[in-house]
Amino acid sequence: MTDKLEILVVEDREENISAAKNYFSKMENVLVDYAKDYTEAITNLESKKYNGVISDIFFPQTTGSEERQLGKKLIYTLAKEYLASNEAKEASESLANYEKFVGIDKFPEFISSGDKYGIDFGSLTELYKNLEKDSSNQPLGLLIADEAKKKGTKIVLATSLNHHHASAQPAMSYGWTRKIEICEANSEGDYTKSSADFWQSAFKRLMGERR
Repeated sequence: MTDKLEILVVEDREENISAAKNYFSKMENVLVDYAKDYTEAITNLESKKYNGVISDIFFPQTTGSEERQLGKKLIYTLAKEYLASNEAKEASESLANYEKFVGIDKFPEFISSGDKYGIDFGSLTELYKNLEKDSSNQPLGLLIADEAKKKGTKIVLATSLNHHHASAQPAMSYGWTRKIEICEANSEGDYTKSSADFWQSAFKRLMGERR
């Protein structure tokens, strides 16, 4: 490791990558590696010790691939934690049976039965539907955050959504319960990942500062 800060940025959208590169290119004391998907990010984390990671939340497992199993398994985890936090024992047992005997591809059948248990799966339903539409809508940044924390590496999750967006709520709750710093866009749409201000805020959070 050099005297400079070495960070990993995980981002799959070209306009956001360009904004990040434009911001970090002006910083002589920071070296940045970029990864566009989960596979690249994990490979980088395993091969180098970084000072910090700034990661998107939603991106594909492998660019150009339609693989969705990691994302589906992660949504199962989000559902389990959601039910546990609501002390919904009966629903938790039912979900465990779905996982064991039916499989995660039948997960929509389970969440559609939420009313049976008095549970609102609205945000998880939205998250799953978005994943089915596009493999880049998998919340794999949460797995990157878990891996970074295992290695003792600082991590900031940076998302173009905000906590009012239905599909973002389960992922953000996952991060907040693990005390992971999250940098989110605002609801007005004038503070986005395609701006230098956003990346400045994300970097400050990574350094332990607030925007």
